[in-house]
Formats: sequence, structure tokens, C-alpha cells
Amino acid sequence: MRSDELLRHSSALAQRIFQTKGETAVCQQVVDMIASLLEAQQGSITLYRPREQDLVIVATHGYPAVLIETIRIRPGESVIGGVFAAGVPLVVEDVATHWSDRPPRRRYRSRSFLCAPIIGGREALGVVSLTDRVGGQPFDADDLIAVRALTTPVALALAREQLAARIEELSREMVTDTLTGAFSRRYFITHAEQDCQRARRAGSALALLMLDIDNFKQFNDSMGHPAGDDMLRRVASTLKQTVRSSDICARLGGEEFAALMPETSVASARQIAERIRERVTQHLHPVSVSIGVAGLTPECSFQDLVQRADQALYRAKAEGKNRVRVWTP
Repeated sequence: MRSDELLRHSSALAQRIFQTKGETAVCQQVVDMIASLLEAQQGSITLYRPREQDLVIVATHGYPAVLIETIRIRPGESVIGGVFAAGVPLVVEDVATHWSDRPPRRRYRSRSFLCAPIIGGREALGVVSLTDRVGGQPFDADDLIAVRALTTPVALALAREQLAARIEELSREMVTDTLTGAFSRRYFITHAEQDCQRARRAGSALALLMLDIDNFKQFNDSMGHPAGDDMLRRVASTLKQTVRSSDICARLGGEEFAALMPETSVASARQIAERIRERVTQHLHPVSVSIGVAGLTPECSFQDLVQRADQALYRAKAEGKNRVRVWTP
């Protein structure tokens, strides 16, 4: 690609992403345009989450994001984690030659790939990856130059989104449950309704978890209210640490909690719910939790979603507690 063409495409991408709001939407614009220009049939953008200290794939090209939405990559692990940790790109013309002891993965049609860090200031913010070029031609150093030029404006856009997220975080601190640190019921209802409307317009997935501490009254009566309050805080902490930082975790009242999970399928939400239940059982004995899971459907309102998750929770309680149940018609 000639330098004048590259400059033109980079400028067009910058204009496009600075008119786009939301980290995921920005990254989707970037990976789609880069993959199109370099004729890559598959691509992704992975971003680092400092709080969780891992990398998350936030946008994909050529395959559904649902396939990898629960994957977490540690810096230094795998190709993506290695490129992020080193801050150095990797262009491989032939996997078989580059790694003689590592055969190419079957889901890729080509043996060549490009993996480059997205640099903001002096540190890596994430990684862009490309593979499966049309015609089977390998990626080369010229392609890396193009990727670097095209990702230059991305760092600024991501910084803007991170600042917006920080402002949102400061606002959230004003609407939390004082005992547990989870969001309040009022905050949850207001923002959950907005997220449901947004997901319905975009046609994206969204799931709701409703969680109740089993036999909490007996625990509170036998161990005392200070122990009960401490247990509420520990359950809330387990819930928040298990879901993503972008999910909305709230204490609805008493011993009942909820987690709204945008861009999450019911299957993934169920896996996360099981992880929550297992962690509570293992680390907060003798307490256990029951969890109901429901997913947003096109005809479903926020009130319907809450009612479905509550029905699934009631079923989990009725069937013996300490279990996860998914709402079914």
C-alpha cells in the first residue's frame, strides 16, 4: 500500500472512530477496516483490563464474538499475551517454519498471521491480530507498517473511552449500597432498563442473574447480625469479582443480588453463574446461593426479564437450593 493511500485510509479511520461512542464499537470499526484493507478474513482486537490483570477480546472480524466472549488471556501467555507483554509485533509467514513443533490450528485456513500491539504513550493498551488472507498470501513487513499507521488514532480513541469510563465510575460511587459496595436497587433499575433498550435496538445479547443467599435468616439468627453483614459483603465481593467490570452488580434488598450482563449469551451467563455458586460454596461455607438466569429476547421488556430471572431463581430454590436454573418458556 502506497504511503499516500495509507495516509488517506488512516485519516478516514480516525474520523470514523472519533464519531463512534463506546469502546466495543470503536474497536469493531477498527478491526473491520484493517481486515478489509489487508484482505484478512479473520481478525480481532484484544484489550488489557488493569483491574482484572488480563486481556479480553472485545471485537472480532470473520467469526462470531460469542465464540470467545468468556476467554481471558494473561499477559505473557499465548501469542497475543506474549505480544502484549513484550510490546513487540509478530509477523509469521508460515507457522510450520516459525514453530516447527507447533502445527497450525485447524480452524485457520492459512499458516500466516500478524499480531501487533496497540500502543498508547509508553505502554500497550491491547493487541490487533489478523490471519487467513484472501488468496493465501502471507503477511509481511509492509502490512505491519500499515497496521501500525492505522492503529495510531486508536490509542487516542481508547483514552477517550477510558476517561468516559472513569467519569462513569466516579458517578457510580455515589449510588452504591453502603453495606456491600454493590449498586443500589434504584441505580440498577434505571441503568438496567437503559441497557435493555440499547441491546434491543442493536439486536445484541443481554443476560440477567438473580442471586439469593440460601437460608440466610437462619445464618443471621445463629451467628449474629455482624456476621450476617460480613457475609453479605463477602457474597457481593464474590459476585463482583467473578463477573466483568462492565456488568452491573446490585443488591436488590435483604440477601438478594442481581447482575446485568450486556453482550452475554444465556449459555455464557449460566457458566458464570455456576462459577459464582461454586466459589461461594467453596470459600464462604456454610453459606450457599441459588441463582436464576434469563436472557433478553426481542419481545421481552426489562420487567419481563426480571420476572423470568426471578422465576428461574424460585425454581432453583424449590428444587433444593445451591443450584443454577435458566428460565425456559
